[in-house]
Amino acid sequence: MNRISKLIVLFFMLCPSWVAAEEYAVGMVTDISGITLNVVNKEPQQMDIFSELFVGDQLKIEKHASVTLIYWDNQRVFQIQGPSVVHILKDSIQHVSGHKPEIKKIALLQHVRINPAEVAQSGLVMRSAQKNKPISLLNLRGGKTAEKRPTFMWKLHQKTDRVRFELVDEDGNMLLVKVLNGERFTLPASVHLNEGTVYSWSVEGRMENGQVFADWGDFELAEPSLVAQKNNIKPKMHAGFSQRLLYAAWLQQNGFGDDAHHLWLKLAKERPNSPALKAALPN
Repeated sequence: MNRISKLIVLFFMLCPSWVAAEEYAVGMVTDISGITLNVVNKEPQQMDIFSELFVGDQLKIEKHASVTLIYWDNQRVFQIQGPSVVHILKDSIQHVSGHKPEIKKIALLQHVRINPAEVAQSGLVMRSAQKNKPISLLNLRGGKTAEKRPTFMWKLHQKTDRVRFELVDEDGNMLLVKVLNGERFTLPASVHLNEGTVYSWSVEGRMENGQVFADWGDFELAEPSLVAQKNNIKPKMHAGFSQRLLYAAWLQQNGFGDDAHHLWLKLAKERPNSPALKAALPN
């Protein structure tokens, strides 16, 4: 055995546990009502939407409460009514007492995996971007759109009679200049957008004291294959909460930030008692 091989063997002998198996989440809570506690530690922890599940966790679902758990790797969904106690295993749930879980599968799970930190950070960025500005763009501020004729929207926080709208491509070519009234504008059919090209748009106004203000954003038209996938995996009108939550995460992760934002808002209205979901949303 050469010297390098001996060093590798010695390294694994001295660091057996964390090298062999790093702890990672096997699943997540995607819907909840009432009280569900993780009682694996001395101090029980209240679960919430986006709470991650680790092997060894034990959940106590109180009477009249319910929780939906998903497993990332096998696309399994467990819906549990309280009272119930379950134990989290690597690939499934062990029923301990009370009501037994209902097991389903969601094909959308193969397309998405939610990182709670990324969801929260997205909300934080959108909140901070809107503060203390005479004008705020409300959409197309980064990411992708599936619309070939998108509608641009903004909010005026200072009184002005009209604004100047500009659209340029990534090479700096001016595609459109328009003087407008109001706070929205739909791109005319005469302006053609190309997939994969980054476009910049801006809205400029003038306050009563003569001071000029503006805001601007970038976006790109999504490629047809991604738009097709977006449409194919979109949940049906009466799809369950967890499935729509997963779709919102897919939209966000694939650059459709505006579509994700609207869906997050709807989900938050349906679950107003979820602190984690509320914290992830922009004001």
